[in-house]
Order: sequence, then C-alpha cells, then structure tokens
Amino acid sequence: VEAPVTVSAYVERWKERRAKLVRNGSLKQSTIDRENTTLKHQTDYAGDEVLADMTAGSIENVYAAMSRDGISMSTRARVNVKLGQLLSQAMRDGVIRDNPMDKVAPDAVPRMPQRDIGRYEERQVTIAEADALMAEIQSEPRDGLHAAVWLSYTMGLRRGECLGLRWSDIDEDNMTMRIERQMTRNGIDTTKTYKSRRTLPLPTPVWRYLKSWRDTQMQLYNKPLPKRDKRGRVTGTRKLKWAPSVYVCTNDDGIGPWKADGNFNRGLRHFFISHNLGEWVMDDEGKRHYHGATLHSLRHTYATALIRDGVDVISAQALLGHAQITTTLQVYADATEDGMREAAIIHAMHVATDIDTGIADDEDVAAFEAWAAEEEEQR
Repeated sequence: VEAPVTVSAYVERWKERRAKLVRNGSLKQSTIDRENTTLKHQTDYAGDEVLADMTAGSIENVYAAMSRDGISMSTRARVNVKLGQLLSQAMRDGVIRDNPMDKVAPDAVPRMPQRDIGRYEERQVTIAEADALMAEIQSEPRDGLHAAVWLSYTMGLRRGECLGLRWSDIDEDNMTMRIERQMTRNGIDTTKTYKSRRTLPLPTPVWRYLKSWRDTQMQLYNKPLPKRDKRGRVTGTRKLKWAPSVYVCTNDDGIGPWKADGNFNRGLRHFFISHNLGEWVMDDEGKRHYHGATLHSLRHTYATALIRDGVDVISAQALLGHAQITTTLQVYADATEDGMREAAIIHAMHVATDIDTGIADDEDVAAFEAWAAEEEEQR
C-alpha cells in the first residue's frame, strides 16, 4: 500500500518538476528562488498534513496560525495562491479527489493588500509628452542613462533589457537589435520570458542617436582613468579598451554597467523630475517618496503609440516581447481612452453620412457636426 502523501512530500515533487522546467528553459531560476520562500511557509505550517486529509477548515487554520505569528498579508496571499496550485496539480495526479480550497470561506482567504500609492505612484506619460521628451534628449549630452530612456520609448524595451544590452547585440549591417539578456537586482540574467528573447528591427533615427552615443562612449574609453587601491586612494592611471561587448547603457562614468535597483533608479528619478515628469512627495511621517514617470511608463506609452499607428496585436506582442497575447491585449485595453473617443467619432461620422442622405433632417446633421467638432477640439 502506497504511503499517504504529505504536503512536504508533494512539495518536493513540485520542486522536481519545476527544476525540469528550468533545465529546458521554460522557467527561470529566479522564479524558482522566489517560489521556494512561499513553499517553505507551506511546509512550516502544514508540512506534516496528509494531502488527502486536508479540509477547508485545516487550510483556514494554516492562515490563522500565520496571522498570529505576524506573517504579512501579502505573504499569506502568496501562500494561498501557491497552495491552490499544488492542490490542483495533486488532483490531476490522482493524489486527491477533491480540492478543499474550493470550500474555504471567502472571508478566510488572504488577499493581496492594495498598493500604497502614498509610498509610490507611477505617472502615465502621454504620447505628446514622450515625443517632446525624445526631442529634448536629442539636444542633451549623451550618456548611458539618456540612452536607456531613449530605448524604452523608441524601442519599447524593459528597464532590465535596456541595462543588459551590449553593442554586440546591434547589427548595424542588417539594422537589427537582438534582445537576449536583462540586468536584474542579482546581475545579468536571461530575458524575462522566452518570448522576450527577440530580434527587433532598428529604425534609422533610433540608430543615429545610439551611434552618436557610441562615439562619445569610445572617447571616454580612450581617456586615462584613475587607478585606485582597496581604500579608494589613487595610485596611478589605467586605460581601458572599448569593445563591442561593452554595455550600451553604462553608468555615470560611461564605463561600467548600472546596478538595476541602485544608482540607476536614483539617477532616473532625478532625470524625470528635471523634465517635469516626476516629483518628490512627503508622506504623513515626513518621509520622501517619488511620484512620477518610470521606464515602464515610457514602454506603456510605446504600446499606446503602436495602437495609434494601427499596428496589429500580433506584431505588437512580438515587438513588446510578451509571452502571452493576453498581456498585450490588456495593454491595448488600458491605453485606448483616446482611441475609444476617436472610434466613437468615426462610427458616428458613418452614421452622419446615412443621416445626410435623408434619414434625418439637416438640423440633426448640423447638431452632430457641431458635437464632433467640439470633441475634436477637446482632444
């Protein structure tokens, strides 16, 4: 007789399956690392329970015990989601017949707390604002931070993709750009998803800006740099040789890569504030928080521009590197307020054409045309 399967034993099976997905490239190791923290909470609080004996009540007791121990609401919410996934898989494996999660009282299910907009608020950037920002950037000094901002809107790259881009990823002969890595808080890693690994067409105006920055960066490499000891004291000079393996979006000195969650974020916030796209806000405790645009804001605006320009959703998915087309569709849904207004006017204009042929009188047509003109002026 097969021994009863406990939560701990099934978690190990889950980990083995996930490890295979990492080996075949379907899943990233960083995802597994984050998931393991959640799985540890499951085994700590319910590891000895037999899966087949679990009930809605025992699951509710797990959440209650975590709450008494001071485990945060967001952590409990992640445990709830992961436990649901494990039990669903256990049903498919025939380990259990029914999923007790279906009977857990709604008020006992931990919910992810709402984001505290007092601490952080991302500002949406309109297409007009983004276009104006790009015009300003072209007249400003070339550096790695400006290059990242440029790429996020002109190519729709994610922050990590900007910071992980090397000059060798750009094919000047074929005018293409290969996205195959990203900079994370732990350093260089593979792209976010397999669909994020993509080759993009490189428009000439985009390359013209990047080339001018590359020429500036090459000059920086030719200048003697201070050589320092472990204490930071200057002991001489050193000279580096520029190579295609150098990062496109280098840090302030134009030489080394940025740290994704450190000095780059600080510099980027000051950049957006200086361009009136961000500000510092004080909370009730007197702490300062940044409210404003991010590179993600510009990437979202890039998607909005694709909609405006009539790009089909399949092409948009490929350009943005979304693994699921539903993600692209959600961006389209979020970004079409102006599009909805324009579509309504276009449709109404077709209706007006019918009206003008005799379905309604001239007074109705005049009233509609006045409304359409007013709507267009507001836009």
